[in-house]
Amino acid sequence: MAVGGTDLTTTGPGGAWATETYWSYDGTDYGGGGWGTNVDIPSWQVTAADDCNSEGGGCSETYRNVPDVAANANFTFYVCADQSGCTENEYGGTSFAAPMWAGYLALANQQAVINGVPAPGFIDPTIYPLEESNGDADFHDITSDANGSNGFPCVTGYNLCDGWGSPNGALLINALTGKQGPSFTLSANPSSLSIQQGSNGTSTITVNDFGGFNGNVTLSASGQPSGVTVGFNPNPTATTSTATVAVGSGVATGSYTITIGGVSGSLSASTSISLTVTASGPQVSFNPTSLTWGKIKVGKTGGAKTETVTNTGGSTLDITSIATSGDFALKAFTSKKKCGSTLAAGASCIVKVTFTDNAPGSPQSVPLSGTGK
Repeated sequence: MAVGGTDLTTTGPGGAWATETYWSYDGTDYGGGGWGTNVDIPSWQVTAADDCNSEGGGCSETYRNVPDVAANANFTFYVCADQSGCTENEYGGTSFAAPMWAGYLALANQQAVINGVPAPGFIDPTIYPLEESNGDADFHDITSDANGSNGFPCVTGYNLCDGWGSPNGALLINALTGKQGPSFTLSANPSSLSIQQGSNGTSTITVNDFGGFNGNVTLSASGQPSGVTVGFNPNPTATTSTATVAVGSGVATGSYTITIGGVSGSLSASTSISLTVTASGPQVSFNPTSLTWGKIKVGKTGGAKTETVTNTGGSTLDITSIATSGDFALKAFTSKKKCGSTLAAGASCIVKVTFTDNAPGSPQSVPLSGTGK
């Protein structure tokens, strides 16, 4: 979608739309468009181009015409950038108009979700026949050329100054998605919880009202694994509710997604909570998961290799002993990172191992292998 530029006047600071004209700067054309010879006219623009020419607008009926729409581009923006303070009325251009249109269409996407209809997507094939049928009611039709032009007259309806013009408030959004009725969405804060086995966590579920909705919403949870329960207080609610997630001691560690649903009459909405279940007791993990020396001459000792032991559980790990068997041996060394008699939750320590010949693995150990030659 190609966006042209306008010069917007409001009724006052933060006020309503008052007037809007085609934009040029110091007599130079920056806001409008035209047509080239490298892109054929799309089917959805044919009627608009014909109507434009019937008004003397100079549109091409063979090649793609631009712009499609427009928004304010004059140097009337308040800009904060580059961590160097803020300026006013120093920057402008269609590089401002285009992202404003992106934000406007994001509002259309949001309303589409609320109304339960498909998002507008690529809107050109929609707005061209829409405006041809309703007389441009959803746009501010830019027909005034205050500062010169791009060589094409700003005719009524589609023109090469500013396309269909700028969006007329919520009217275009309603035309694309249907008028927004009373509805609601749900949000969770926090949206992710990490809970140890046998413990609880909470998240605040908020009912966000739209279109005058003021009803009570009954909440429920689904998708949680066996052993995890979710309770809400209060339930139903018109504002917020505390979701308490209780994780049983036997729930397997891992990541889960809990869907929070809300129902009010025929309306429904949902949000989700990412749940990570962690171990309540000490848990041992090794990195790397195996050590290999390759070929070492019989009777010779290979260089020491380092094994990192981590307690991924929720409480202190008591280390009774660390031992090897067969032709593997622990290497003596001095370091603050050396494994001792305990290892705190989330902490790591290291063990150094050497190899002389060949040895099998042992219970709760890192696989060790080597070959004598």
